[in-house]
Amino acid sequence: MKTSRKTVIAHVDDDPIILDMIRLVLSQNKNFELKSYNTGEEFLRSITSINKPDILIVDYFLNSKIPTAMSGKDIITIFRNRGDNIPIIVISSQKKLEVALDLLKLQVVDYIEKTGEFTTKIMASIEGIINIKLIKKKKKHATNFIEKDTKHLIAALGVLTIISISSFLLSLI
Repeated sequence: MKTSRKTVIAHVDDDPIILDMIRLVLSQNKNFELKSYNTGEEFLRSITSINKPDILIVDYFLNSKIPTAMSGKDIITIFRNRGDNIPIIVISSQKKLEVALDLLKLQVVDYIEKTGEFTTKIMASIEGIINIKLIKKKKKHATNFIEKDTKHLIAALGVLTIISISSFLLSLI
């Protein structure tokens, strides 16, 4: 029996109430493994090349408790500068268009404002990310299958061509 790996989701937020809300919502899905962090520094210390989350949810500011703490944008910039393409969802109380546009440049998957139903939007965003990953995986599998079949077809055509030429040459004798 094949067991599927859980989707590991890291959540970085300096607000314990938001951390608990997200933990409560995501814990309802047995296919998710949530890792929560209070600071970006704590999160980055926990990351290794083999211990990366599948999805990152990060608060935009992260410095309401510790003014010198790195921001969510800092974390995203570090990840992108490393060449890491982990899907990132940013949550924030910010309503500024400039912030959203700035984050889009950093290839953030979603920007969700912390309002009434933001946990529902986070779940929808996570499900969208997982579906896109699944589609990409299926596409890669199909592409590999087609490439393999194409190579076999080309080899078979090559053999048929040699047989046809041989038959033609024998007919001349």
